Amino acid sequence: MSFAAPSYLPWLLLAPAALVLAALLRARWRRAAARWVDPVLWPRLMPHHRPARVVLGISALGLAVAGLVVALARPQAGAADEAVAVTGGDVVFALDSSLSMAAGDVAPSRFALAKLTLRRLLEELPDQRVALVQWEAEAQVLSPLTTDRGLVRVLADGIHPASLDRPGSDLGVALDTALDLLGDGGSIVLLTDGEDHGGSLGTGLDSRLAALTAAGVHVEAIGVGTPEGSRIVLDGGRFKRDDRGQPVVTRLDQEALEALARRTGGLYLHLVRADQDLGVLLGRLRMPAAGAGVGRQPVERFAWPLALAVAALAAHLLLLGGGG
Repeated sequence: MSFAAPSYLPWLLLAPAALVLAALLRARWRRAAARWVDPVLWPRLMPHHRPARVVLGISALGLAVAGLVVALARPQAGAADEAVAVTGGDVVFALDSSLSMAAGDVAPSRFALAKLTLRRLLEELPDQRVALVQWEAEAQVLSPLTTDRGLVRVLADGIHPASLDRPGSDLGVALDTALDLLGDGGSIVLLTDGEDHGGSLGTGLDSRLAALTAAGVHVEAIGVGTPEGSRIVLDGGRFKRDDRGQPVVTRLDQEALEALARRTGGLYLHLVRADQDLGVLLGRLRMPAAGAGVGRQPVERFAWPLALAVAALAAHLLLLGGGG
């Protein structure tokens, strides 16, 4: 469950406020009535007055207010395929979550900087379809092509380094998975330090380049880290070590990423800080594409709380409208 207009949710505080106000007004009415008529005589003079009706009526008012506020916040659950207007080419973001991305040669870390940049790109892109792939030695599709930026941001926030079943780093698998999502046209945005332990990018580079070129897909490579590199700090402050017991130093492979971007007609960007200018990359990603496509759109569920609010308001009027 998510909300398209969560800014309304703080107004849920109106529900208990309405209950308190209604209770105070009711108490004031009782004090005023008691000055003129002994409460002992109320059941005979006001046969419709029932304390239980009053409690239920006030509660119904609070429920009506809460339901209306939730409806205004536009709750969304589930998704459905819909035709959507597209103002730019489709983009697949492929985020490297291998352990080397935890290195701290850029602040706050390679992985944290990559996620911050991904969030910036999502916020700046127009209403075009985007997808999200997480990859290490294997790749996992977290979101197919969609225009739901909120969903993609939430999914990206949940990614952590070395969180997939197969540790390592295989750029080739990431490219294959992203290309399968795109089909023809669009861009793949790689956020990575360029390490390719799987070796599939080197051994299958020519065939992958041919497939990308045939599909009209550009690879925009964002290199995160420094060529000098740094050690990888594990939990507890320990360094990751190799088979000989030496600390592992992970380095940004700029040459491989530059070559990949250049040979697919893409752009290479060396990312070193959170406020780095992304204007050139955004301009490329905003390039016009076909005018329509099919995307996974969230299903609006505001009718449920709205119906609850109407029913609760009707119950309130029924219980207290006659002087309850």
